[in-house]
Amino acid sequence: MGKKLTEVAKSINAANARMKRNAKTLCNQASLQAKAERFSSDIVQQLDVLNERRKEWEATDYKKANDGLYALLGGCLSIYKSQFVNGNDDEKKELRKSLVERLLYARADHLNDASGISYAADVTTAGAGQLAGATSGSAHTTNQHLACKSLSNLTLA
Repeated sequence: MGKKLTEVAKSINAANARMKRNAKTLCNQASLQAKAERFSSDIVQQLDVLNERRKEWEATDYKKANDGLYALLGGCLSIYKSQFVNGNDDEKKELRKSLVERLLYARADHLNDASGISYAADVTTAGAGQLAGATSGSAHTTNQHLACKSLSNLTLA
């Protein structure tokens, strides 16, 4: 009979050990689940705050920038419709020349600032028609030639 009690006790002890392991596993799983839920909840809360900040930005800064942009574009359209469209061919040609000169000067200024190359004076003293007609064999510097080449798509007629 003692032998049977020992076997029963071993069986009971094994069952208790399995129950403890299962309980520990369930406890660990519950702990991991709670940690994952806290993690998720924290991130969702932070995203909600960012979303509110985005809504505020759209209603204020973004709206103000868009309104300013559309005002500028409206001004451009107004000038185009009221003045350029009504200009004759000679006036349009002169405007294009002036714009080409201005673009070349701005490009020269940018290159002076960026690389130390100085040719802004040459660009501004030469006429836009001369610059637009520059070829690789001309006396213009390589940079001027490249600037002129990039403007070759502009029509001065």
